[in-house]
Amino acid sequence: MLLTRYLAFQAARATAAVLGAILLLLFLFALIQGPADNVDKATFWTTLLGATTLSLSASLDVLPIAALLGVIIGIGALASNAELVAMRAGGFGALAIGTRVMLGVILVVALGFVCGDMMAPRLSANLPNSKQQPVSLRDGSSFLTIGAVLSSTSLLRLRFLDLDERWDVARIASAPSARFQQGQWTLESLDETFFHPDGSTSTRHTAMVPWKTTISPEVLAFFAVNPEQLSTINLWHYMRYLAANHQDTYAFRFTLWERLIIPLHACALSLLAVAFVFGPLRSVHRAQRILAGCLLGIAFHFVVKMLFGFGQVMRLPILGFALIPTLLLLGGSLLVLRRLR
Repeated sequence: MLLTRYLAFQAARATAAVLGAILLLLFLFALIQGPADNVDKATFWTTLLGATTLSLSASLDVLPIAALLGVIIGIGALASNAELVAMRAGGFGALAIGTRVMLGVILVVALGFVCGDMMAPRLSANLPNSKQQPVSLRDGSSFLTIGAVLSSTSLLRLRFLDLDERWDVARIASAPSARFQQGQWTLESLDETFFHPDGSTSTRHTAMVPWKTTISPEVLAFFAVNPEQLSTINLWHYMRYLAANHQDTYAFRFTLWERLIIPLHACALSLLAVAFVFGPLRSVHRAQRILAGCLLGIAFHFVVKMLFGFGQVMRLPILGFALIPTLLLLGGSLLVLRRLR
């Protein structure tokens, strides 16, 4: 039990230090780059908020690399001090040490995942012109508010305000969704309230009604929600809505599974790092370990991104295809650790 805590603590401390250093670099780069939009309206606090949001969003991608470097640095230091030799002499195998190291990595990765997945979208919603905020547009004498733009052809929570020639309210309406199909917008479940000149009102409900508007999908594409900018919970809600309305959910499902597999990537790379520390990186200098870990982590990141991009373009089965690189890496690491004597 004491050895388990010691190994987990060493791995967690080194992984947290590496992750903090990477996030600090990402924050400084984002701060130097400055705001991409609304430069005239940017303030000191919005610039800091934007840099923090970008660094937290990118933290999900660097979690596996941080786990790899953290284990190589933390456990590599134990190898340099001959502590791993003493553990092996005490009857602990390489696989047993690797699993204990992975416990500490899982703790840090879980905390980093929660921060990147939940905090970044909430901070992003407070930025000026955030794409997750409601969109307000004018269409002739009608003023439109869109609660969420899922894509350039799929809208949520629409509200209309029509004015007459005297700029009095002539109609208010709401629709939970709208879709663009075959060159035509269609409003679903439209509720309308009409205000007549004599002061009376009337209401009307229509299940499906064509929507004649000058707002094109090309205009709405600028406001479209990016699946990568949504939290896991919001991704799940959007997927349920799209599925209920018989719309394509592939991009959202792909992003969801790609994100949920990130902790598994981190676990696989942490075991691989232990295998490298016991193997070719056992007697090399610390700087060489760090360089080898950086190169390996960057290579793995680009290979995974390339495979995910290929799978998304070819519309391959999401879960099976996304697990291929992780399962191969995890299986190879376990095999190497079991063969170490």
